Amino acid sequence: MTPTQEVHHVKPLAQGGTNDDDNLTALCTSCHSEITAKEGGRWQKRLE
Repeated sequence: MTPTQEVHHVKPLAQGGTNDDDNLTALCTSCHSEITAKEGGRWQKRLE
């Protein structure tokens, strides 16, 4: 993994995901931010 990569949970911990290797993937910072923002949007809609 290069310094520009971050670890992303394929299935979020809040949805029952784990820290197991098969639930983790490396993403660039930009992609990780975009995916995290989209996932946050889904959670926000569920809370409203």
